[in-house]
Amino acid sequence: MNLSRLKRMFLSFMSYKRESRKRTAKNVVRRYSRGNVNLQLGRIMTVKDYELRRKKVLSYEFA
Repeated sequence: MNLSRLKRMFLSFMSYKRESRKRTAKNVVRRYSRGNVNLQLGRIMTVKDYELRRKKVLSYEFA
């Protein structure tokens, strides 16, 4: 097995693991949210997502 193949396998596993944790967190929030339709539908923004969106919006230049 060459090194690049092993590296790709490892990176894909880590990516899957990260996505799995994100899905698990969203499912927990969905289950325990009461009355908030947005949370029940999975419309959740983490602090990291919020900061990325904020930076993107602040980078806009209006003429």
